[in-house]
Amino acid sequence: MRKPKQITSLLSIAACFLSPLSAQTVQEITQKHYDAMLTELRGYIEANPGAEDMNEAVSKAIESAYYADNKPAMLELLQNQFDSLKTKTPLPSQELAQTGMMLAQFSMESGNSETVKTVQTAFAELAETTGDPIMQQVSSMLGDMLSKPGIGTHLELSGTTLEGKEISLRDYEGKVVLVDFWATWCGPCIAELPKLKEAYAKYHDQGFEIIGISLDESVEPLKKFIAENGIEWVNLFDQDQTASLAEQFSITSIPSLFLVDKTGTVVALDPRGDALEAELKKLLGE
Repeated sequence: MRKPKQITSLLSIAACFLSPLSAQTVQEITQKHYDAMLTELRGYIEANPGAEDMNEAVSKAIESAYYADNKPAMLELLQNQFDSLKTKTPLPSQELAQTGMMLAQFSMESGNSETVKTVQTAFAELAETTGDPIMQQVSSMLGDMLSKPGIGTHLELSGTTLEGKEISLRDYEGKVVLVDFWATWCGPCIAELPKLKEAYAKYHDQGFEIIGISLDESVEPLKKFIAENGIEWVNLFDQDQTASLAEQFSITSIPSLFLVDKTGTVVALDPRGDALEAELKKLLGE
């Protein structure tokens, strides 16, 4: 039986629209969506500097840049917002602290410690002139961030594994190593575990290693968790070490991850999920 001509035409039109979409991944569709949103929002911000909803527009633009994986645009927006907020009277302490911490964190992850130093200095000066305890707290936190190993740092690490074996990062020369500060009570750490296991299974034979450093309070639950979840890589219990590794690395939050190349140099900070996969592809290939 032949289809009516009208239905055939409709099907042909639908196919024209659906075929290109079916060739895309969800990630590609989402990327295009956020790219377009970012472009429109930046145009709106530029054309309407005095708009009442400017804060909302900037926040949405930063969010769009983040999901579009457009770090330069995100950092530019954060910098502009930070510069604007720190001159306002009265000082919007909470909003300024949040923006400053985001700007510092993403700048550090991009290997730009100079921006972090500038932001830290700004908070220190505001703390002195205003007496605002929030400004002082953020200044202190950024000081800790600056003392952490950054991109380009040659990492030194040694300790005792849960099995009582002495190890050093120097033992892994010629391999790519992810140093992972984590704990079994840390929700984001556990959420990241499937991706770590996937990366380890895929790249271990090519020279990828993980050194986990647990900040748990008790070692027995840690050992049980590792056994139950099939974690195959080396783990150290921070409280078993002669000196705290978390303090040595100025760890103030977890998960904190440092990806080290074959020479022992930090090449990425907090690479998670697809970001870790992308780095491993560059360093080790498929």
